[in-house]
Amino acid sequence: MTIPAILQGAVLKTSIFVLSLLMCLGCSKNTFEVMPAVATAQENEPLERRRVQVPRSPSPSPSPTPAAQPSAPSAPQAAQTAPADEPTTPRVPPSAPAEFKPSTSPTPQGPAMTAPNLPQMPSPNLVPNQTAAEESELDIAPNTDFDKRPAAKEFFASGKPKFSYSERLKKRFANVLNKAKPLASMDRKEQDKWTKVFAEIQKVANVNAGVERRLLFVDKKDALEWSKRFENDRVSPSEGAHTVAVEATAPRHGFGNRPCAEFMSEIIRQAYKRAEISLKEDFNTQDGNELIWSETASVEGLRGALLKAGWTMWDTTEYKPLVGAVMMHQVGDTPGHTYMSGSENGMIVIDNGSPRGRDLRKSTQKIIRFMYHGGLFLLPPGITPTKWSSQ
Repeated sequence: MTIPAILQGAVLKTSIFVLSLLMCLGCSKNTFEVMPAVATAQENEPLERRRVQVPRSPSPSPSPTPAAQPSAPSAPQAAQTAPADEPTTPRVPPSAPAEFKPSTSPTPQGPAMTAPNLPQMPSPNLVPNQTAAEESELDIAPNTDFDKRPAAKEFFASGKPKFSYSERLKKRFANVLNKAKPLASMDRKEQDKWTKVFAEIQKVANVNAGVERRLLFVDKKDALEWSKRFENDRVSPSEGAHTVAVEATAPRHGFGNRPCAEFMSEIIRQAYKRAEISLKEDFNTQDGNELIWSETASVEGLRGALLKAGWTMWDTTEYKPLVGAVMMHQVGDTPGHTYMSGSENGMIVIDNGSPRGRDLRKSTQKIIRFMYHGGLFLLPPGITPTKWSSQ
């Protein structure tokens, strides 16, 4: 073979090799460009279309090349995980405030997305008992015997106080102290009235049975409007006692740091409203005992108004507070503190600081002495408590 022929053959082989190399590079380059193009198109499409989009092979060729084959199984996998990757943050409920108001509408993610304290609630419409939160005051185990708790220095295990203000109470209120007014001594109308009123009060106080959320908490904007309306035309709302008293009325009139008596007053006003009984029957200007902040924002003012309305004062040393009894620190003077019994022995209480309930068995001795030395409690006429059994 001549040299020119050899050269011609070498050139032909080289050309074939270069052409094959360019074709391979072209295939790889085209495959690389097609894959991100499909992904970008999927990202730009609406979410609804992406959910139902059937995975397609990234190669337009009917017979896929070996380079495109690994992408085939990955397409169905992407389709399966797409719903989990879609953004869910905008649909998650906002963080709950300190006083939690759970939404009654279900979340897209189901019960797992609800607030963590909801499982403790008997119903979405009930506020949880807050007594567990008060345990943080004590550095002791929850199952600690009562005798080893700070409360044991102030109370017997039954709830009977170890302190007594009987001498001072008898000296000042001998004519009304422990004077029972049996329901049987009243006419039927009076019996029905006081039974209904006290039953409505107990709906807010019985934290163990569960309290309807709306009875304590409402939107602050509504509370402000209701507070002003009551002062203008004496029309009381039927719900939101804590919000109306503590977040509306008290701050508006400059005693937002001591709203305990106003909270108790609002509970009573709303109880009358729900019982469909006029508040003016027992609290009015003619008798000098109108149940309004200008008269009853103080502990002493509230005590006087309730006594004028016919309520009975009971000595906690001798009698067990009922659920719904209005309790007062020491002898009910101002300054002082007033709160409501949330149990049949006065050991669970509700007040402006603990509207969901505070368990005195889980509180410090300092707090008990400062605020919860309940020397007396008041009940409507016809509601008679029982005496403590001998210790």
